[in-house]
Amino acid sequence: MLVSIILVHMEKVVTQAALTDWSLALKLGLQNAESSQEIFALLELYFIPNFTDWYVMYLLHLGQGLEAVAAAHVSPEFSLDILKKIRFFTPTLSDRVGVGMVIRTGQTEFLPEIPVALLPALCHNDEHLALIRQFGMNSSLILPVQHGQKTFAVLQLVRSTTVFERTDVTLAEEIIHFIGNALAVQIELEERRLVLAQERRQRRIAQVGQLRYKTLFVANPISTQILNQEGRTLEVNHAWETFWGIRIEDDPSYHRSLFENKQLHETGVIDFFTRALSGEELIGPPTLYDTSQHTPGGQLRWIQTRATPVRGSSGKVREVIVLHEELSEPEQAQAIKRLRALGVRIPEIRGHSIHIHNPLSPREQAVLQLIAAGHSNKEIARILTISEHTAKFHITGLFNKLGVNSKAMAVSNAVQKGLL
Repeated sequence: MLVSIILVHMEKVVTQAALTDWSLALKLGLQNAESSQEIFALLELYFIPNFTDWYVMYLLHLGQGLEAVAAAHVSPEFSLDILKKIRFFTPTLSDRVGVGMVIRTGQTEFLPEIPVALLPALCHNDEHLALIRQFGMNSSLILPVQHGQKTFAVLQLVRSTTVFERTDVTLAEEIIHFIGNALAVQIELEERRLVLAQERRQRRIAQVGQLRYKTLFVANPISTQILNQEGRTLEVNHAWETFWGIRIEDDPSYHRSLFENKQLHETGVIDFFTRALSGEELIGPPTLYDTSQHTPGGQLRWIQTRATPVRGSSGKVREVIVLHEELSEPEQAQAIKRLRALGVRIPEIRGHSIHIHNPLSPREQAVLQLIAAGHSNKEIARILTISEHTAKFHITGLFNKLGVNSKAMAVSNAVQKGLL
């Protein structure tokens, strides 16, 4: 009998010594760990098979919930993909028991022995239950991983066949203190490194982008103009100055918003810019534009405009890039054909410039045609794909040029003058 007691005592001493050896090695490793992944590898190395059959580490992301970030199983068959499988059944912060409860309360949950009948209550659904039965769950120990007073992760330890004892809880709670301190430091460092890496990447992108932008903008052979949200010119390239035959500094409209340009309103092009500044990428209609308003010796030219909005990080339109091109002769001919179909008389064509002997702008002439056909302001706006406010603006301009104050008088006057 005495011999038996001595043997049992020696076995306990040996077991305690073995526990002390691996736990001390784990603590030392945690002190020297240089990454969170190295910490997870240490947990697998020392917890399995010395202390638990499988474990899962859950990390709390503020505003996003829990994420399983590490897992391991004593069985090589399950250890390869345990993390992938367990992620399908991540606990929620509202769970009344288990990981969710521990993350909320910061208190250890100890289930020394789990009856088979209790397993369904610990699982989310039948698939989760089948997975837990496959991994095995006879005893569970769920510990809050803390730094200071803050619980930022949870470590779940599970034994498949044996059970945890109260002494195991004491040892695990001692070790979890070291895990929490080490993991918190590494996560903070990794987050800082991630932020710095993102900032460096954004700076590189910005530098390359600015260089690329400057190169493309300056070298672009197409007339290019950049507008701000108010429709004011921020910058133009050399091709713009060549296209319009004037330096930007000498353009009297340079410091004004394009919404103050009367000709843009008369031709209906202002609606195009309004839409572009609201975020639409557009190709404008062929427009007859009188360049003499800002260019000495300028004349009427057929212009087509393309607009591309540039959005800031918030998604709001910050600038609009505008390209100007002069229509080729075939394109001019098509535009003339469309205007003549609307009743605009174009008797004289001089080279690339077209001179119209008509007091009305093409847009006003189109509005006049629709008025004569009996369309309302709302219908005119819809047919011409402009706002009702712009349609009213064109009608007012039409009335002023014809010297009338009603639609009926406008039609009558236009017929007398041969405009209809």
